[in-house]
Amino acid sequence: MAGSARAEEKKTEVKLYMQEMYSAVSDKTPDSFSMRLARIVFSGKPNTDWAYSFQLDASQQPALLDAYLDFSRENVLPKAFAFKFRAGQFKVPFSMEHLAGDSDLDTVNRSQVVNALTPARPDTKGRDIGASLQLTASPWQLKKLAEITVGQFNGEGANAADKNHRKGLALRGVFNPSAAISFGASYYDGTRFSTATATTRLGTELSVTWGRAYLKGEYVRGKANSLNNVRPANAEGWYAQAAFFVVPKVLQAVAKYDVYDPDIERSSDRDYKYASTVKKSAISVVGVNWNFADNMKLQTNYEWKYWVKGGIVCNTFETVLAMTF
Repeated sequence: MAGSARAEEKKTEVKLYMQEMYSAVSDKTPDSFSMRLARIVFSGKPNTDWAYSFQLDASQQPALLDAYLDFSRENVLPKAFAFKFRAGQFKVPFSMEHLAGDSDLDTVNRSQVVNALTPARPDTKGRDIGASLQLTASPWQLKKLAEITVGQFNGEGANAADKNHRKGLALRGVFNPSAAISFGASYYDGTRFSTATATTRLGTELSVTWGRAYLKGEYVRGKANSLNNVRPANAEGWYAQAAFFVVPKVLQAVAKYDVYDPDIERSSDRDYKYASTVKKSAISVVGVNWNFADNMKLQTNYEWKYWVKGGIVCNTFETVLAMTF
């Protein structure tokens, strides 16, 4: 039996994940089919202490998403505690929605603020090169009652060496008092490119599950570049999302409200004399997720995007067929 267990640990698992999307926008953008994602993931455990993951995307850049090693060992800390050390290229530990896998999202798109203010998004899918240490506490048989992750990164995104002498620092803490409630906070401080000024991000998150329904949301505030990168601006945003399984584990209805303000000071200017990119925008989403077969899901969303102070930007219909095998 021991030999069999060791053989299982050394086995490499291969997973393929694809998303084909159809989108139609109310502006002059042509409606189109597209191959949104086509990914392959190699993962495994050479032994009880070490694990690895390697993820490629054949449909978009960067092609190399994840390439990291994990190290953990039992009986190093008291029984109620565990640790995991990770090194390589991976998602920066910041924000609940950012860390969720593409196959786990209940809406087609992530929220505006997560895409805009999460470190290394959207251009490198939130990945960066560095190392992190995660500590978890599970006292009184409460699985992962508390989880704290600290990491240090280049700050330049995926597949890029550092261009300055200041590393990015990421902190995330999550508290799970029960299986139904989770809340936490994230912090990031770092620079990108040799001429960039230091930027910070601060986020909070909450998730509540009740039977077949859940409610989750986040608020993130930080610095963002505006007006063609002339100056860093104070930006903020939040989203609230609710979902309910009409048919358990099969048919799910979802609704989301998503607000992002790229420049808090200038977006409050009533005459809008600055570029439209600094306006505060909102997106309302309704959708349906149909898990019609094992590892196969059809997602359909309708989005209304508009300026908070008036003016519709566009309406978008999107449907995605997602397959994992």
